[in-house]
Amino acid sequence: MQDHLLSCGYSSDIWSMVFLRISGSLQMFINLPELLAWIRTTMVWKHRVLPRKMVTQAVVFHIWKQRNSVLHNNTSLTTSTIFHTIDPEIKNTISSRKNPKLFR
Repeated sequence: MQDHLLSCGYSSDIWSMVFLRISGSLQMFINLPELLAWIRTTMVWKHRVLPRKMVTQAVVFHIWKQRNSVLHNNTSLTTSTIFHTIDPEIKNTISSRKNPKLFR
């Protein structure tokens, strides 16, 4: 199930949009260890670790929420709609922090 959050077509599209926004690249994860390595790669610059964790948490949460919505309510949102929910959520979280300049 963990790899499904990273590799199915629906979640891959969301991750692609997120990566284009945060880094301008289409870096993708094949499995959970790769995702965890990506989160940990910037431990030297601690201010970059938190946004990666926030991004990961937001993407996983919204993919899982969509999965549950499809299973239990038979309603589906487009990947673009999910991305446009995640994007301002992360921006709002960063701007609400005490020192948002640390996250740039």
